[in-house]
Amino acid sequence: MSNFATHKPIIEFLLKSRPIDRILETGMGLYSTGAFLESAKELISIEMQNEEWYQKVKEEFSDHTCDFRPLLLLKAEETYSYIEKLKSKSFDMAFIDGNLDRWRQINYTLDKTDLIVAHDTEATCYFWGLVKLPASWYWVDIIPDHGPWTAVLTPDTVLVEDLKEHFNCTAYDSKSFENKNYMIYNHNLGLADMKIHTEKLEKND
Repeated sequence: MSNFATHKPIIEFLLKSRPIDRILETGMGLYSTGAFLESAKELISIEMQNEEWYQKVKEEFSDHTCDFRPLLLLKAEETYSYIEKLKSKSFDMAFIDGNLDRWRQINYTLDKTDLIVAHDTEATCYFWGLVKLPASWYWVDIIPDHGPWTAVLTPDTVLVEDLKEHFNCTAYDSKSFENKNYMIYNHNLGLADMKIHTEKLEKND
């Protein structure tokens, strides 16, 4: 599987198992945007990095019945300003895969939906520890056999249990969220070490 597609099984699982009609996406992609257009009724997709890529994805998916609203916002502040003006809880899901500070994209999106999916959550360059995870929410890292991780953020405890059942993952509540940063920082030590660390955390709770 391509490193650009490791989020696809999670996206497909969510789209099949839950009523998801309105989606907000930061960072357009052939895998994610295409999957959303096959299922959703409305998709707002913001490209933040490359105009040529924006045109390519827009043309690739020009023939869809979904209400597809692609946007090119190359300045980060334009994206944040746009998201900030959206109505609270107006989306069934948000997918975060945009350029640079994805932690900030999440923070601006937390009040727009109860389901956020973020890609590349093993990568420290995105400063995931700056996410302001609400007290009632969970962060679930889904870890594939190889390639980038995908995280699901939600207050839905039933969904958290469903993800644990279907994927190799580690879940954090808002109190244990800081431990995620330790595990990502030690990613190069390997998955076995991280599982041991997780067991120790659970014993200490």
